[in-house]
Amino acid sequence: MKLTIPELKKTIQNNDIANLYLFYGEEKYLLNNYVSNIKDKTVTDFLEFNYFEFTDETADYEQFASYVLSYPQMSDKKMIVLKNCGFLQNAVFKDLLSELLSDLPSYAVVIFVEQTAGKIKKELLSLIEDKGVVTEFEKQSPENLRAWVNRKFALENKKMTIEDMNYLISLCSCSLEKLEVECSKLIAGTEEEVISKKYIDALVTVPVEYKVFTMADYLLNKNSNEAYSLLHEFKVNKEQPTEILAIIYSSISEILMFKTLMSLGKNPELYLPQNRKWLGKKYRFQATKQDGKKLREVMKMCFDYDEKIKTGLIDGYTALEVVMASMLD
Repeated sequence: MKLTIPELKKTIQNNDIANLYLFYGEEKYLLNNYVSNIKDKTVTDFLEFNYFEFTDETADYEQFASYVLSYPQMSDKKMIVLKNCGFLQNAVFKDLLSELLSDLPSYAVVIFVEQTAGKIKKELLSLIEDKGVVTEFEKQSPENLRAWVNRKFALENKKMTIEDMNYLISLCSCSLEKLEVECSKLIAGTEEEVISKKYIDALVTVPVEYKVFTMADYLLNKNSNEAYSLLHEFKVNKEQPTEILAIIYSSISEILMFKTLMSLGKNPELYLPQNRKWLGKKYRFQATKQDGKKLREVMKMCFDYDEKIKTGLIDGYTALEVVMASMLD
């Protein structure tokens, strides 16, 4: 059966553990937590004999099958986790897996973890849906992430305003895994009950991607001092100019998409991937201000200078400064 994350959570809390699971999706932090929760409910003794992980495409199918079919040692259950092993995608194993998964021993709990369900053989996907549980772990919405941050801070008697939570979430690119790390740093690094933006700026590690989006914003707003300050930081940290150009290109293209869709009376935020929804408000604002022709020119410059850098016709940072100057003009 297909279960949402809340439905899956309820079954685990009720000790209703299935023999077969397929977990997939971008939100690896949550996914791994649920694997751990099932493990805690399933295997409590002699883990070295009753818990096994296969973690890549070099995994041996015969060894996996033997673990499934052999009895647990001094335990009622055993658990086998297969992470991106490729068995579900490989036609060689289709019939073997169909036979094995159709009649799993009652003592075995098997969990397949995949990046996506798109490449899984349809017959095997249908079989897992019929015999077990399938759950997609999508990137969480900003609302869900705010609720998660709130709960984590509340456990430590800490608070944060909604505005600052949104800022923190955007810095973490809506990644629950990164939020976990950064929230722990903020809790440990502040004595005040309310964790304000100054502590976020002081303690949270800002990804390069976010800084480049910020630079693009500065350039579009003709804020040259702040833009060149970031450029200096990129040089000091030896960031790759081609990567910076690629992110600027992506940012400008999405602003252009917003401008086009808004002119057609459509809501452009619906077309952003879940992990980029946090950029919607920023893109909407820029789309109302910027000229479409100018945006296309910037995109073409990013593409052209990327080619020139890669063919050795121009130094990377020189090319980046040319693009920046054009955007500020």
